[in-house]
Amino acid sequence: MSDSPTRSPLATLLTQLTATNQELSQSLARLAQTTERLSQNLDWVDGRITILDEDQHRLAEPEATLTQAIQEAGPDLMATLMMQRSQLQLQSRSLSHNFQQDWLQHGSRKGQPKPQSD
Repeated sequence: MSDSPTRSPLATLLTQLTATNQELSQSLARLAQTTERLSQNLDWVDGRITILDEDQHRLAEPEATLTQAIQEAGPDLMATLMMQRSQLQLQSRSLSHNFQQDWLQHGSRKGQPKPQSD
């Protein structure tokens, strides 16, 4: 009977250690599952990065070609763009003028408000 009080704390300690061991085993199993999911996610991200890198290279080639073409065209391109801009401004003014004239001839009789001029 003298060793009964000694056994009781040892038995309790052994039970606690067993429970702790089971909890640790479950935690390790969850950790292994999480690690596997993270590994799969990293593989997916790595695949996406590879695709994005390929897309970036594909997009960079036409951009470089366009930049080179613009640089080669240089002053001629700017002159053409400026001339087209002037033509578009003239057309815009002409359309605005024609619209106002049309309103004066036809729209004012129908009670439509006068268009605003530029």
